[in-house]
Amino acid sequence: MNLCVGRLIDPFWFILPRMDTHQILQAVKSEISRLQKVVDLLEGGTTSSSRASNTDGGMSGGKRKGHKWTAAQRKAMSLKQKARWAKQKPGAQAKPKRVISAASRRKMAAAQKARWAKIKGKA
Repeated sequence: MNLCVGRLIDPFWFILPRMDTHQILQAVKSEISRLQKVVDLLEGGTTSSSRASNTDGGMSGGKRKGHKWTAAQRKAMSLKQKARWAKQKPGAQAKPKRVISAASRRKMAAAQKARWAKIKGKA
């Protein structure tokens, strides 16, 4: 079982003990290059993208580019949301507040006092 865990954590577990540091580094770099080509192909780009030339593996701390909505897209989203809000009638979603009569509240209080008296009597 210990070998299985090692295989899951370290895919090069069978060659690392027999290689020196330079060979291990070459193997890792070639694997990164191969995987980068796969990523580029899956993303629809070419294999010579700017991501492949990044040697620090994306850990440079640069600012991440996010998606920017155009003004027209923001306006359309705003209008759609306002239309959804307009469909909701004010107060239609809230349930009416339940009112308990004074007599019912007195009965509940008496029952609770009886439960507490029963518990205190046992202790």
